[in-house]
Amino acid sequence: MLHSVKVYIPLEQFIQTEKIIGYTGHSSAVYCMVDKPGSMFFYSAGGDGKIVQWHKDGSTADGYLMADTDAKIFSMCYLDAQEILIAGDINGHVYWIDTLSNKIINRIIGHKGSVFGFCKTEDNLFSIGADGFLCKWDIGRRYPVESVRISHQGLRSIVHDDDQNIIYIGASDNGIYAVDTSDLKVLANEKMAHNNTVFSLSLTDQNLLLSGGRDAQLQIRKRVSMELLKSLPAHWFTINSILSIPELEIIMTASRDKTIRLWDIAGFELVKTLDVKNGGHINSVNTLLWLPEHNYLVSAGDDRTIILWHIFK
Repeated sequence: MLHSVKVYIPLEQFIQTEKIIGYTGHSSAVYCMVDKPGSMFFYSAGGDGKIVQWHKDGSTADGYLMADTDAKIFSMCYLDAQEILIAGDINGHVYWIDTLSNKIINRIIGHKGSVFGFCKTEDNLFSIGADGFLCKWDIGRRYPVESVRISHQGLRSIVHDDDQNIIYIGASDNGIYAVDTSDLKVLANEKMAHNNTVFSLSLTDQNLLLSGGRDAQLQIRKRVSMELLKSLPAHWFTINSILSIPELEIIMTASRDKTIRLWDIAGFELVKTLDVKNGGHINSVNTLLWLPEHNYLVSAGDDRTIILWHIFK
């Protein structure tokens, strides 16, 4: 009698990577990027205060200057229904930019200190800042309506769980907070989630919460309970950004160690590293963006360069 035998083939043999183009034009580090779904464009911003529009397909390396804020931009968010781009700067200002007219239509103080992140729900926008506050915004009025102190140190990363109506926040006090979006009450606080600042958060389709910190650890937790399932020494230095790509069954991490790493989402085994040898970055990789319509990854960092990669099986 013949018996079938399962043969494990490493995911590395299936995942292919190709550098498409490098976009240049920023005169300082690039800290954030955001997609404009259903369009040909994505946006970037950084230390030079410029907000730039780029072509997703890599057909041209030229960008279009949408706005110049004259202040370092650390975070962005796109409101699809309103076609408005939100940006947060080092001084606590939040900019509302009409992407049809390419004009700043509102600028208002939201935080005392840098605005480090945004997330949106069906009805509201939330921001976090160096002042330790979580701020809730009325999108229609483009105005802050509620502000709650989460930590006495800065809040550095934020992600929204649509299924549970929970906001997860990573902080400079090394903790991860779970906050109810309805009343902004802290549901749980993993006080020493990392050994240093929690710079990046991401959610997966497997009901997992991923976090990356200045301690270079990638941690995998259950959502809601935040039970730690696994901790990996994923990089040499700070993990600045994490993406979950369910269609490729991988996650991606970007680090101050100048690399992007691809991980098998099933076992969290390292699949591939993108570094300067592959045409990657020569300085810290600060942010990642996934463009699902093309299976393109966009990366950007301290070298002022934005790189478009094709990631495929």
